[in-house]
Amino acid sequence: MKKIALVVLILVLTILQVGCKGKENSVSNENGAIESVNSDNSVTDKVTDDTDAQNEEAHDSDQARDLILSADALAYKLIFEDKNPIANDMGTYVHTINGYELDNVQYKGKSVKAIQLFWQCEDGKSLDYASWFTKEQWAVILYYDKEEFIDIEAFPCEYDMVISVLSTIKLIQNEDGVNLTYDIYFDKDYSSLVPRDEYRDKWNAYTAQLGSYVRVKNLLYHYKSSFTYPYVTLLLEFEKGDAYYTFYFKPGTLYIFNVISGLYNDSFHVAINPNSASYIDEQYWLDELNNYKDSAFDLTEALTGPSLKDSNKNYFKLGVGIYGSAIENCAINSPEYMIVAKKHFNSVTMTNLMKPSYILDQEQSINNLSNGIADPVLTFNTIDNTLQWCLDNGVQMRGHTLIWHAQTPDWFFKEGYQSSGELVDRETMQYRMESYIRQYLAYVQEKYPGVIYCWDVVNEAVEPSELMSDKNSFFSCRTKYGDNEPNLWYEILGQDYVELAFTYARKYAADGVSLFYNDYGTIDSKKLDNIYRLCEHLKQKGLIDGIGMQGYWGISSPTLGTLKDAIYKYTELGLEIHITELSIDVEAETDEGLIKQANRYASIMRLLQTVDTDGGGKANITSVTFFGLMDGYMLYDNDTNTSRLFDKNLQKKLAFNHIMETFLLFY
Repeated sequence: MKKIALVVLILVLTILQVGCKGKENSVSNENGAIESVNSDNSVTDKVTDDTDAQNEEAHDSDQARDLILSADALAYKLIFEDKNPIANDMGTYVHTINGYELDNVQYKGKSVKAIQLFWQCEDGKSLDYASWFTKEQWAVILYYDKEEFIDIEAFPCEYDMVISVLSTIKLIQNEDGVNLTYDIYFDKDYSSLVPRDEYRDKWNAYTAQLGSYVRVKNLLYHYKSSFTYPYVTLLLEFEKGDAYYTFYFKPGTLYIFNVISGLYNDSFHVAINPNSASYIDEQYWLDELNNYKDSAFDLTEALTGPSLKDSNKNYFKLGVGIYGSAIENCAINSPEYMIVAKKHFNSVTMTNLMKPSYILDQEQSINNLSNGIADPVLTFNTIDNTLQWCLDNGVQMRGHTLIWHAQTPDWFFKEGYQSSGELVDRETMQYRMESYIRQYLAYVQEKYPGVIYCWDVVNEAVEPSELMSDKNSFFSCRTKYGDNEPNLWYEILGQDYVELAFTYARKYAADGVSLFYNDYGTIDSKKLDNIYRLCEHLKQKGLIDGIGMQGYWGISSPTLGTLKDAIYKYTELGLEIHITELSIDVEAETDEGLIKQANRYASIMRLLQTVDTDGGGKANITSVTFFGLMDGYMLYDNDTNTSRLFDKNLQKKLAFNHIMETFLLFY
């Protein structure tokens, strides 16, 4: 408030010096409007020197000042005098903090002139969609086609972000007297990804190419398609040309988490309201929406607007979990679940129903033995409908999972396929494993060709704990799990069961089907080392194509730096990386908790883009799977999950919006 009072005082003195008279109800003079313009075309509270008015620079400055003052008065009239509804949210106008003129702004498909004003107000209302903003600062933009006014918009803002950016430019060029209150701040998790030296180096490169820096030509403070990430774009004038910088902020903070810059040419435009462009298959999804007009779920929000999968299409596949613990509660029975999955994802993973306990048929296996056939019998009624849906809708599937110590029935390891029998010998178990893998792969590949693009061949075989692992195993093979239950694969085959599974999977997998080792805790140092040794061994034998990193992560742990280091360690093996079961719960189901969850999801998606080879990194990330679509899954009796991107009514959560925003900004 001290700063505001000082600005107002200076403005009053300025008004007295130049002897201006205010118009009734206008935004000038008595209302505290600012009266002149800097060399960067921004309005300030300084008085223009009469001697400077003789030269061309002062003439341009006067024109810019007059234009901005005129826009300021017009905006005040349109909003407050004409009783625009936005005035109710803005509260009471106090004064204009600053203003900028921008040319060649892309707005609703046109290249227009924009005048951006920053207003200080008081007693404004907190907006539901932008709860982190101050209620007292607003950005107002007027648009002009040539000289004709065409539109106005206003939204809450954090003007400190503008000051921070201007100070950052001064810091980069080593200018003295920078207001340290607005120094650039980087999120600590990104410090290793976007070091300040990077921007100083770019600045030096621009000055080497374009000559000395002259001024800030113009500035735009805005948002990319929604009120998620505020950004400030500067157009900078150098002696021989221009450059641009765009700074992206975490909402409600001065943390700059990304800076994009480059040489300016006529092909670069600041774009406002990019939502005006149509998205892929727009009419198709409008038709689909009409098909669900009688549904208990309002799918308007879920089926309109860009899709997640299309917004990151130049990177990895984007997957979603298909819920179900029985045929009756499988998501394939919910048309609403499946149509939203189709809209936003191009890969699916069945969270339960492909696991061995759902595929192996005990009764028919016993019957086989009675007829002299040693092979186990597999039944596929739990997965047929979903596989057919994938085939019909052009969606691919991760096969999850072939070999796992859990959710594999004990009778599969016993004499006579009887739970009461003794464990079979090694030779018998190898035969059963190979037969099971051969039958499984042959069935899905022949009946649903091209649907399954990869398999989690072995799941969670590494266990660092000495109490539950073989201390003599080179990769710390799991011997027990859960409540001290034995890993029966290990009991019969020892640590070799992992290599045997990959050997048989490679033997029977169709060309182009990738084979993965999948595990949780892949970022923990001790477990990471063991997973690395196992996968290195399998890679040397040509048996593995990728590593699945289960993403059961928290709001603050692991740090992005830790996650990046783990991904890059596995990348040394030259294998694909999948994030296979991404699930981030909220700490508390409050507005603040949902914002934290959304920011965390966005930060992880930004990190994955940065480390991916398609984003200039070193990791070959080919698939990322969210392990479910919605909180409060409609076919479960009491689903309390809070980690999904849609709520129990299939409405987009803030997490969805932040991820979409990240895709639109960076992918």
